[in-house]
Parts: sequence; structure tokens; C-alpha cells
Amino acid sequence: MADTETTFHFEIKADLLSENTLKFLETVPEGRFQFEIGVQSTNTKTLEAIGRENNWKKLADNVGRLLQNNNIHLHLDLIAGLPYEGLKEFIKSFNDVYGLRPHMLQLGFLKVLQGTVMQSQAQEHGLLYMSEPPYEVVQTKYMGYEELRFLKVLEDVFENTYNTGKFNNVLAYLIKANNGTAFDFYRKLTEWWESRGLYPQGHNARGVTKLLWEFTCDCYPSEKTNVKEILRFDVFVSQPNWLPSWMGWKTAELNERAMAFWRDKDEVRQYLPDYIFSTWRQIRKNYPIEAFDYNVYSGVAERVVFMADYSNGKCIVKPLISKYLQNN
Repeated sequence: MADTETTFHFEIKADLLSENTLKFLETVPEGRFQFEIGVQSTNTKTLEAIGRENNWKKLADNVGRLLQNNNIHLHLDLIAGLPYEGLKEFIKSFNDVYGLRPHMLQLGFLKVLQGTVMQSQAQEHGLLYMSEPPYEVVQTKYMGYEELRFLKVLEDVFENTYNTGKFNNVLAYLIKANNGTAFDFYRKLTEWWESRGLYPQGHNARGVTKLLWEFTCDCYPSEKTNVKEILRFDVFVSQPNWLPSWMGWKTAELNERAMAFWRDKDEVRQYLPDYIFSTWRQIRKNYPIEAFDYNVYSGVAERVVFMADYSNGKCIVKPLISKYLQNN
């Protein structure tokens, strides 16, 4: 297994993982496995109706252990439009699964295929669905057309924000500031998104960064100071070498002290043991240093300096307490 860089994708039932299997999965090289876990719903009556059985506690515990290892990408699925699941029940399922914080949470919609149990039970559950592929449900006895349509917009918003993995810290902060559940926050974001005519347009990460800032200014003006710093940190980590001026970067302010830091090899090797100077261009590209006025790790509004190490193709963030970078 160590002789390949191939990523193997598996669809698994996480509540069936044994202790021995979990221990084995701890040893898997990072990026080698990717798991898709079809939760679909956490509503017991719904699961019974579709012939599934999930031990939610066991599933949640096992997903938690897999995430703790941080070596396997986890993709959990929910389905809207299932029997006995109205919007209230779907919201609970969403909040249950979101609370596990998987790498991706895929929101899908029931498809009523010919010859399936769902087709035979369509009248019983009031399933109205497209007559052509993908045969997707547009209304049920439990969830109306407008509710399902809203979830389609929310799915698009969610794909552009949470599922990119580029805005983890700012989304967590805004959810807490919203004083409600995760779904309450994404409902508010979705309503704002649609009011601005942003659905069904395409969006890239840089565009979404600006949109999250505009959303904050409109809906959470008292949080702007902290949010800008947290959003800037997310950009620093996940969108390397992009420094939009509106975010207030401290690069120029730190330049002389950062140069002094890099000239002291003994000091640098406290953070990068294998450090060998190449060129200043490579230093700036692979090891950017930036100051922030909010510490995402402590949750405190305080000045902190971080280095991002991109040298191995992924970002490792290191707090710098070097004598050269203090007293900012």
C-alpha cells in the first residue's frame, strides 16, 4: 500500500466498523483512502421505510474516530424528499450530521427510479417526481415544492462554502454568532444569497470569499472586525499567495522583521528543522508569514503571527514566537 499514490474510494456503512478495523485504519497513509458514508437520514421511521438501519450512536462515534486520525477523507450523504421526513425532520438530520464535521456533507434529493420500492410506494407517500431522468422528487406528502426548492438553493450555497473546505474557521465563527443551529445559519445565508441573485450562478473560491465578507457586513455588522481576521486566516491557509488588498494584509509591515528571521538559520530551524535557503522568491511562496489580530486556535482577539508551510503540497500552519516577530 505504501508503493502507490492512488486514492481508493469506498462506500461504507460506518456503524459496522469493528475495533480491529478502526485500529487498522489508523495506520493508513494520509490520502490513500476516501470513504463515502450514506447516512441519508437520522429519522428512524424514515430509515425503516427505505429499508435501512443505522446505529446512529455507533456511526457517530466511528466517524469521530476516523476524523480524529485525519488521514481519510470522509464524505457523508443526506437525502431530501424521503418518506416521513418533512422539513423539520430533515433539519434535525442535517444538524446531526453537520455536528460530526465531516470533510464533505453531500445534500442529495430522492430519485424515484422505475422498478424500485419508492416507485411502488409513490402514491402512499405523495411523491411527485420528474417524468424524465433524473426522476428527482419535487414534492412529497411531507415536504412541499417550495421547501424542496429552497433546499436545492441551500445545496448550491453549501457546495460553494462548507464543502470547499476553504472557509472552515469563518463558518464556525458565524454559526456561533448566529445563536442558533447550523441549519439556521445556512438558511439565513441561503436567503441572503438568493436575494442577491447569486443562484444559480457559478462561483470560484475568491468570489465566495468576498461574498462571505459582504454577507457579514449586511447580517453581522458587529462581528466585522473578528470576521475579517478569521476570513483572512482561512485565505492564508487555503488560497496561497492570494493577497486581496481589501483584507488588510500585514505583509509589508512585517517585511523587515521577517527578513531578519530568515537570515538567522538557527532561529528558522526551530520551526523548520530541515530548512535550507534557496531563493527569496521560494521563501515567500512556500513559507509566507502573516500577523492576525484574532487567534483562531484560542478564540481570542489577540495579535498572533503564523507561518504557513506549503513546501510539501499542503498547508501546515505554525505559530511563530520568534524574537524577530514580536512587539508588533
